[in-house]
Amino acid sequence: MKEKCLVTGSRGFIGSRLIQYLAENDYESVPLAREALSSPDILKETLQIERPEIIFHLAAYGNHYQQKDAREIFQANLIGTFNLLEAAAEMGFRAFINSGSSSEYGRKTLPMRENMLPETDTFYGATKVGSGEVINIGNGIQYTNAEVVRAIEQVTGKKVKIKIADKLRAYDTETVWVADNSLLLGLGWQPHYDLLEGIKKTIDAIRTDS
Repeated sequence: MKEKCLVTGSRGFIGSRLIQYLAENDYESVPLAREALSSPDILKETLQIERPEIIFHLAAYGNHYQQKDAREIFQANLIGTFNLLEAAAEMGFRAFINSGSSSEYGRKTLPMRENMLPETDTFYGATKVGSGEVINIGNGIQYTNAEVVRAIEQVTGKKVKIKIADKLRAYDTETVWVADNSLLLGLGWQPHYDLLEGIKKTIDAIRTDS
């Protein structure tokens, strides 16, 4: 019998790629819309019917610069996560993976380690801090925006028009944001792609969806 996985945020880029990966690796996936996280009754009914062994919680709000509604940030990231955890706890599960970002760490001058004190300076980051044990995911190499642009140009063979703008988000920083991935490497994980190959696969995926 296939192991069943519940995936929130499945309509996003990462979530949709995760759904594809699970299908290709003989898992059964159950997509759950972010809107369902606001209804404890719907969540409990869904989990009791589907009974997933693994829960991937990727749904969030406030991580894009245009998402500024504080009430929606609070509802999606705190209340929604609590509702999902409560429903999952009643049913039982093997693993619960809650995604986050560097926003939880705040501004750092050194590579971010899991044992660092969260010093977020944004409301979004504050709503994501209380997520439990943290494991950084990344290849441990920091790239500039200019390096990413050059990689895109190399992969597409097209020149990118660059517009220098002010910070789109007040908390954007030019200091170190790269994650220290020592803990992840200690678990036996190794990155499969460098920046160029990652950009290529991302563009291929976007073209496939178009």
